[in-house]
Amino acid sequence: MKKAISMIFIFLFIAQICCAKGFELTVDTKAAKAGETVILDLTLSDNPGIIAALFELEYDKERLRLIKAEDKGLLRGAVFSQTYEKYPYIMLWNSSSAKNFTSNGTLATLTFKVLDNAISGDGFIKISYKPDNVYNADLNNVDIHINNGAISVEGLPPANDKPSSNTGSGNKGHYQTEISAPMEPTQPIPEANTTFNDVHKNDWYYNSVAYIVEKGLMKGTSDTVFSPDSTLTRAMLVTILHRNEDMPNTNADNIFDDVSSDMYYADAVCWARENKIVSGITENQFSPDSNITREQLVSILYRYAMYKNYAIDVNISLDHYDDFSSISEYAIKPMQYAVMNGIIKGNTDTTINPQGNATRAEAATMLYRFLEIKNEP
Repeated sequence: MKKAISMIFIFLFIAQICCAKGFELTVDTKAAKAGETVILDLTLSDNPGIIAALFELEYDKERLRLIKAEDKGLLRGAVFSQTYEKYPYIMLWNSSSAKNFTSNGTLATLTFKVLDNAISGDGFIKISYKPDNVYNADLNNVDIHINNGAISVEGLPPANDKPSSNTGSGNKGHYQTEISAPMEPTQPIPEANTTFNDVHKNDWYYNSVAYIVEKGLMKGTSDTVFSPDSTLTRAMLVTILHRNEDMPNTNADNIFDDVSSDMYYADAVCWARENKIVSGITENQFSPDSNITREQLVSILYRYAMYKNYAIDVNISLDHYDDFSSISEYAIKPMQYAVMNGIIKGNTDTTINPQGNATRAEAATMLYRFLEIKNEP
């Protein structure tokens, strides 16, 4: 079932008396590939002279993310707010002028990011309104004909339609992507994450987030928000692993100039460095607030596996990934380990995206898979 997020668009126009004939609000339809940014126009036509209108916008949250709403100056006096307590955007047109606002054209633009892991199909964009929410200067209701649009996404195929492949020694066959349902855990799925407004049972990362949150390894960015699409930092990952070890004490000295002793991650960084799980980007710089890449994440998990005395033999080829050559030399063996054990499964069947920043959802999923593999010492 498609997820949708609702937002309010308030249009307040000052107009002369005009007949209450219908008008049209049209939303663009465009095509885009996963990862691309798309700008859609909201076009007003046959405007009868509206003084007030309240619109609700819904869109396909599984494929799209709204990142910007912009007034195009068709009607003077537009004000935007991104701090409204219920909806992220308010667009308000209000002018002291008595000029008849019957202009037609592009009213506003909406900028969407097509999610990197979006499945192919139409990402819907729907504007609707309720009775008595649109008025002309006579305070009569105005009927609207809305032509809704969409972004036709060229992305990942549905999981059950993906072709299988057999490539390289040790290859287990078909590689599912991160959007596929991860391995079932050995314990019941907790309901802990249902308090997060942005994590739903049909999301590909639902089980992973539930598992990791239940174990106390990750928390939300607030009591009600997990922020699955936000990036993870180097400090955050080290803190997660430290928590998984019940936060052991360490006598190791802090050698990093950019790790203050009063930061929440200070002990975790010292512990991880002492046990050769992490190293700095230089001798004295750890860069705790830098986003962690996918190859950095699996490299740290690889070293953590060594710390745990897990079996880490690898005998798998990665050359079936089109972006194999972009894997840093230090990360090749960790990436082989992660692929062989199903910890990382690629953004598509043919791309592993090693240099891409890991999102919180991706990190939760990789950690979930890592903790659920039954490696024996």
